[in-house]
This record gives sequence, C-alpha cells and structure tokens, in this order.
Amino acid sequence: MHFLESLANTLGRTPTTFDVAQDVADRISAMEQLRRIAREDGDIQLLDDATKQILDLRALARSHGFTTDEYPGLFR
Repeated sequence: MHFLESLANTLGRTPTTFDVAQDVADRISAMEQLRRIAREDGDIQLLDDATKQILDLRALARSHGFTTDEYPGLFR
C-alpha cells in the first residue's frame, strides 16, 4: 500500500498537507531516536538502517512537494 493510502486509512479521511508533514516528521523523529539508541548500544547495522530510513523519509517528503524553506524540521 502506498504512503498516502496508508495514511488515509489510518485517518479515515483524505490526509491534508499538514497530516502528511506531521506523519513524516513523526516517523523521522522515531528513526532519530532509534539511531541514538543504536549509537549508544554500538549496533552499527541498526544505526545504518535507521539512517537509511531517515534519508528515505526525507526523499518521500521532497516527492510530496515539501521544501526546506517551508518545512525545515523535516530536513535538519
């Protein structure tokens, strides 16, 4: 299932721009937390996986038209 379809199913309605930005930001935040834990534990594989996921989420945000000017928190 595609990202927007999945989000729409979760929300029970068509997601707004704010909904999409918030969902991506929440996912990035979770991956950043996982990356911190992996770094503390010395788990290189988990660190790499979390970093890749963050990059993928940022690419997803760009593909949905989000820019660093409008949504700097997604790309920090």
